[in-house]
Amino acid sequence: MGCRVRPGENPVMSKRGPYQKGPKMPPIQRRKTFIAEWRTFRGMTQEDLADETGLSVGTISDLEKGKAGYSDKSLGKIADALEVEIGMLLSVDPNADAPLWALLGKAKDAEREQIAKVARALIKKQ
Repeated sequence: MGCRVRPGENPVMSKRGPYQKGPKMPPIQRRKTFIAEWRTFRGMTQEDLADETGLSVGTISDLEKGKAGYSDKSLGKIADALEVEIGMLLSVDPNADAPLWALLGKAKDAEREQIAKVARALIKKQ
């Protein structure tokens, strides 16, 4: 079943025949991530992370090595499994000499909120 081309439209040809261009998909991004660092920080293997996310072990490995690009969806699954914000996967090494990040990384959601309240109170006092 082919796609109809309206008069005046310019179809794009493929091996299967003419089709209309659809909306562009967001690009799959490639840049340094801290997926491996967060995974080991959480005490997980690549197999554990693959099971939690539904991604293959090979995909996890390629993402960690920067051999494969990531989408928002795959990064979201990984962030959920590692209990971190997506932004932290992209910008925070949990093993770096930043004790506050390490504490936040180990904290559960309720504990993170308590840490945030304490931090806000301390900043207001200054």
